[in-house]
Amino acid sequence: MSLILAAILLGRQDDPVDRILRRIDQELKDSETRLREDIKAILIRELRGPTPQTMAERLIAFVPRIREDGGTQSRLKKFLATEKGRQGVLALLEQQGLTDFDRAVATYFERHPDDTYSLRPQFVEEVEEWLEETEGRPPPKEKPRTRAWIGFTPDDFTDDERSKIGLDKGWGLRVLEVTKGGPGERAGLRPQDILLTLAGRRVGEENMLAVLSSLRPGESVEAVVLRGEEKATLKITLGEKRDGE
Repeated sequence: MSLILAAILLGRQDDPVDRILRRIDQELKDSETRLREDIKAILIRELRGPTPQTMAERLIAFVPRIREDGGTQSRLKKFLATEKGRQGVLALLEQQGLTDFDRAVATYFERHPDDTYSLRPQFVEEVEEWLEETEGRPPPKEKPRTRAWIGFTPDDFTDDERSKIGLDKGWGLRVLEVTKGGPGERAGLRPQDILLTLAGRRVGEENMLAVLSSLRPGESVEAVVLRGEEKATLKITLGEKRDGE
C-alpha cells in the first residue's frame, strides 16, 4: 500500500501541468518584482526632475524644428547645432530657473500647426545680444577712415616771411616737395608754390587737415597758389589717403 501511495505522489510531482503552473507562478512573481522596480525608478526620476543630460537630448531633438528666417532664428539654429551653443543655452536656462524643457520652449517660442517653432518677437533682441556674447565672435573691424589728399610736403614758413609778401599771420602754406604721381603734381603744383586757398577756403598750418577732411576723395576743386609774384589757379582732383598715413 505504501508503495502505491509513493508512486501516486511521485507521479503528481512529475505531472507536466504542475510544472507549467509552477513556472507561470514564478514568472508572475518575477514580473511583479520588475514592474515594482520600474515604477519606483519612474517615480524617483519624476520627483528629481529632468537631468542636464535629458535636457541636452531634448534640445538636440528640438533644434531642427526651429524655422529658418535668414536672420536671428537661422543664426540661433546654427549655433544650437554646436556643442558650445547647446551648453550655452542650457546654462542660460538654468540661470533663469527654467529646468523644465517644455516650459522653456513655450516661454521663448511660438508653435506652428506643422510642429515647427519661431522665436516670440519680444525675445528677438534679447537672443541677438545673447548670441553676440556667447558665440565669442570678434567685433567687426572698423573700416579705416580716409580723407582727401593732395600730395605735398609743407615747408617751414615763418610769419615774418609771410608778412614780407603781404600774407596774414598763420595763412598760406609753402610747398617743399611734391609727391611724384600724386594729385598735386598732376595738377601742376610745384615746389616753392604757396598754397593760399583750397576749394574757396583760406588754408594755413592750423586748418589744412580740417579743410581736407571736409572734402571727398575724387572731388575736383580749385587751388589758388602764389608762384613768385603771380597767382595761379590749379584744378586738383583729390586723391585718397587713410588716416595715419
